[in-house]
Amino acid sequence: MMLPEHIKFMSDWHFGLWKIIWPTSDAECMAEISNTITASSQSGHNILHFVNDQSELLVFLNWKTFFENYLKLKKNITKYYHFLCTADEPGVSIRQEFCDSEEVGLAFLRQDPSKS
Repeated sequence: MMLPEHIKFMSDWHFGLWKIIWPTSDAECMAEISNTITASSQSGHNILHFVNDQSELLVFLNWKTFFENYLKLKKNITKYYHFLCTADEPGVSIRQEFCDSEEVGLAFLRQDPSKS
């Protein structure tokens, strides 16, 4: 059961694969740690990025500023615990305050996705 205000992402699952291998590892340097990360995913989903590696820059974003260009700010959004997004209505989320509450549509994109 998920706690309110928590979201499960597929990347969490891939990180979980590495957490299974890590306790039995005897890695002592960055290269060996890198090898455990690579070995934890046979399909190549776990990819190591060094923060100060100039050959492959890792970009950090201020997500609030980044998403302001695409998403509308919704006040009191934290009072809702149930959200449903479907391909039938892109850019619209069906929200409910409680599981038995009335379903209400909420448009959250600044631009209609069919126009982009």
